[in-house]
Amino acid sequence: MEGDTNEKLRMSVAGFFAALASNEDFIFAVAHTNSFKRNVKLCYKQNLDLNELYKVVESLAKMEVLPPKNRVHPLTGFGQERHGEKFMECHILPDWLLIWVQKDNEMILVLTNTGSHSNLFG
Repeated sequence: MEGDTNEKLRMSVAGFFAALASNEDFIFAVAHTNSFKRNVKLCYKQNLDLNELYKVVESLAKMEVLPPKNRVHPLTGFGQERHGEKFMECHILPDWLLIWVQKDNEMILVLTNTGSHSNLFG
């Protein structure tokens, strides 16, 4: 059968960033670094599902609690905590991570990196 209608549509890189920019339900403002944008493109080329990444970012931006499978935790030794900022990490999939800076004094979520353990900590 040609074109299975139950097949999940793959989110494009442009679609991912457009969805981030247009979501009005976010409590945190969402910003991203250039390295994050490069790594999203790399994840897309590696056939990782950007819908999964979006769901995690959306939950974080709405201040929702992620399930235990995402293993959210502060990232020690990656960057210094300063002025209420802390680097955080969670798993999107077992070998796909998201790193962000969470600021206590501002409602902003800065997406800094995404990729596999070996790509990020190589």
